[in-house]
Amino acid sequence: MPAEQDGDLQIPRGKAVLKLGDRRGQIELTPLEFDAHCRDARILERKRGRPTLLAHADSGGTRLLTRIWYPKGRWSSDRFWPYSDRFRRALAALKERGIRVPVETAHGEVAGTGIRIVVHEALAGTPLRGLRPEPALKGLAGFLADLHARGVYCRGLHLGNVLALEGGGFGLSDVSDTRLLDRPLTQRMRERNLGILCVHPVDFEGMLDGRWSDLVMDYCRAASLSIDQAAQMRDRVRGQMERRQARREGRVGFWWLDVSGGSQLLAAWRDRLR
Repeated sequence: MPAEQDGDLQIPRGKAVLKLGDRRGQIELTPLEFDAHCRDARILERKRGRPTLLAHADSGGTRLLTRIWYPKGRWSSDRFWPYSDRFRRALAALKERGIRVPVETAHGEVAGTGIRIVVHEALAGTPLRGLRPEPALKGLAGFLADLHARGVYCRGLHLGNVLALEGGGFGLSDVSDTRLLDRPLTQRMRERNLGILCVHPVDFEGMLDGRWSDLVMDYCRAASLSIDQAAQMRDRVRGQMERRQARREGRVGFWWLDVSGGSQLLAAWRDRLR
């Protein structure tokens, strides 16, 4: 099958792919059409052996991604508020707040299966994970501070989800796990979100050698935090980094305590139990 090459992303161009890529608005696929689409498109991500993210293109060559959600258990909130609807709502809300996110082209479901899909254009840019650490982190602090000031808490924040856009600036490629507030994030939420970024398993190595500290301090300046707030944020993110390092080295008994480091809290509880 002919394919269109775009950097590291090879985009197949087949009949089934074009048929879905050219459709707009609300759609419904038959199981056979869905299977053909999964077979002809490039599978970028899988979960439990099933494709969850596909790359393809429309007849004009526009790069597209299809996100797939499979039905959850009987008591899952997905039955009342589908994850695909949450994704679409987040896309629209972030766009209204001035955040660069993908543009949706189609959404729908696979008849009789409970499978839901959202098709959207791929942002033109490079994931920060694909860049060397220093260029990747340059300017990122300002983008994160702007996100938080706009009330955006991204639980899926990592260097593979943030893109350096071709026209400059940054954007988010996946907004599946995003919480939106009508006010700027609190100090504690900012600390947790930065910690999520710094200790992500895939990106952790790139944050060592003081890069995480530089990012945090650049963030504090961009967010105009006070000296006390900056010191607190740095200490808490450093704590998350140390716990991640301890887990990697097998030095943790309970996930929140560094046992080999002689945690005073753990020792106090042991004394009380004796």
